[in-house]
Parts: sequence; structure tokens; C-alpha cells
Amino acid sequence: MNVTYESVKNSDGTLWISHSGLVDFKICPRAYYLKHLYRNPATGNKIRVTNPFLSLGTAVHYVLEGLANLEPQDRFFIPLVDRLEKVWPTFRGKKGGFNTQPQERFFKKRGVEMLYNLQNNPRLMLNSAYCMENTLPKIKLFADQEIVLVGSLDWIEKLSDGSAHIVDFKTSQSEESGESLQLPIYVLLAQYHLKVPIAKTSYWYLDKKIGIIKEIKLSSTNYYINLLREKALQIKASIENGDLETCTGGKKCDCVKYEKAINGEAQYVGCDKVMNRDLFYLG
Repeated sequence: MNVTYESVKNSDGTLWISHSGLVDFKICPRAYYLKHLYRNPATGNKIRVTNPFLSLGTAVHYVLEGLANLEPQDRFFIPLVDRLEKVWPTFRGKKGGFNTQPQERFFKKRGVEMLYNLQNNPRLMLNSAYCMENTLPKIKLFADQEIVLVGSLDWIEKLSDGSAHIVDFKTSQSEESGESLQLPIYVLLAQYHLKVPIAKTSYWYLDKKIGIIKEIKLSSTNYYINLLREKALQIKASIENGDLETCTGGKKCDCVKYEKAINGEAQYVGCDKVMNRDLFYLG
């Protein structure tokens, strides 16, 4: 199938830059296009091919969303596992990418264990937290171009001196690469919107038995701003030049799955109304 760029031409012209988009573009520009720019002609929605790992991570994050808005003593008034039970039907069966009921039970059990790890080692969750007015904060990377950096921060601990500690919840078993731009992006967004110093940045690996919180030391914000601008301009140039047709991720690349979805080889299983994405299942 040849690439069409209707989704770009029909948009307001804004190029949205996110951590997930940067990762996808680095692995395979074709996958980036299909996951972040392509829209289903029948609905106008973006598409997503469901998979258990993504569903697990999203479900756990849904459970933790909004806890920062509560007083520390109220955050565990409703057990986190009970919250998971309420959100899990959204990801049940093929909508979550699960092939069998045993597979679904296995991933749900992992989610339960993660939430127990967190609730049994609450630490930061019992301290005050900053809350963003916008759940998806954004900033322009250039004054004269519609290129916008966007991200969703998991947790911002308010330290005793008023500074902030940014924490990103991780549900995967592997640790984040030292070259990851996820925390730097969150720092830039938090600094702009909160107007407070960022004292610490950490990953919280929920799948570890002891709930490991790993602090990460970052370079200067100017370094990351320049790097993100460079990467954003690379993506923009690829879009404008039509360079998003070739797969560079190999036979197991996400673009292969997404190609099947847009070619009618996957089963439509519903719509994620929160993200405005049509969901497709590949057995």
C-alpha cells in the first residue's frame, strides 16, 4: 500500500512530538506514520493494534490517574486492586489483545501484583504532589513553527522546599535506556507549567518485587531542548519529503501489524473513546 498524507494535510498543521512518537520514528518511520499520523478513512480516528503488554500498562496507569488530586491519607481509601477491577473490562478479551482467557488472567495478575507492590511500599504516594491543570501539557518547540512537545506526567512529588520530584511509573520488566528522552520531556513540560525547580527525576519500576525507584541524573535543559528540536525537524522533513514508506524495523516491526489492520486483515474490536483510536485485533 502506498503512503497517503491526507491526515497531515487535513490537520491544523501542528506536528505533535511525544516520547512514544520519537521512539517509533527512530525504529521505523513507517510505523511512526501508521501509529501517529494515519487516520481510518471511515471514522477519521487514529488506529491501534491491541496487545497485552500495552493493555496492561494502560490499565495500571488508569488506576493511578487522579490519585495525585487526592489528599495523601485518602489515596488508598479505595484499594488499588479494586480500582483495577473497575477499569479492566475496558481491556477484556480481544480489546486488550488477549488470545485466550488464561493469557488475560496472567496479565491481569501481573497488574494486581504491581499495584500491591506500590500499595505496600507507598513512600512517595504518602507525600504531597503537584497537579497539572492540563492532563496532557504541551509547549511549542519553536516560536515560528507549529511543532508542539506533549506528554503525560505520572507523578510529581512536592518536596519540602517547594521543588519537584518527577516520577514515571514503569510496568515493563526491562529498564529504560539511558538515552531515553522521556524524563527530559517531562522536566521541560513541568518547568514551563509549574514554574518550580525540578530537583529529582526517577523511574518507579512497579513490576519489581520491592517496587524499585531509580533516580536518574539528567543533563542541562538546554541540551535536551536543542536535541528535541533537531529530532522534531527530522520528523517534519520526513513528512514533507514523503519519506515514511519504508520499514526499517524488520519482520517483527509494528508497521507490519498496522499494515494488516488497514488492509482488512485484522478484526475491528471497538473504539478507545478516550484517545479517539479505532482498535484492531490480530490473533
